[in-house]
Amino acid sequence: MYDKGLVAGSEGNLSCLDSEHNLFISSSGICKGRMDESDINRIDFDGNNIEGNKQPSSEFQLHISGYKANSSYLAAVHLLEEKLEDMLPAKIEEQWWHEAIRLYAALTDASKIMQACIGNPIPSVNGLMLAFIISVCSSSLRLLWRE
Repeated sequence: MYDKGLVAGSEGNLSCLDSEHNLFISSSGICKGRMDESDINRIDFDGNNIEGNKQPSSEFQLHISGYKANSSYLAAVHLLEEKLEDMLPAKIEEQWWHEAIRLYAALTDASKIMQACIGNPIPSVNGLMLAFIISVCSSSLRLLWRE
């Protein structure tokens, strides 16, 4: 995350679940470019610290909500959305990014992403599929794209 420029300093956080549904999550205030094993805490779904000496990310409830909403998730990355506006349109052909793109589109103006999806003379199948989903779930989309 840090090396790819998706976060700066202590922005964002990471988590994953173990087989007992305990959450391993990055510690609060830790520079993601300098993280090591000691910067990860293990907490339960109530936020109680099981292992680790540092304060768990203040976003732990967001991660827990995501795991409860979709039990098939085993890991999560939370990035601050202002870094994504210019980066996500370049990722429409990478299936791995589609869920992040859909979530981002649901929360903000997705016009730039829509332009990337269908703005080419011959849009890709991935782009068309993503454009359809965005047109349904986006909280804000310029009228031009809804017509």
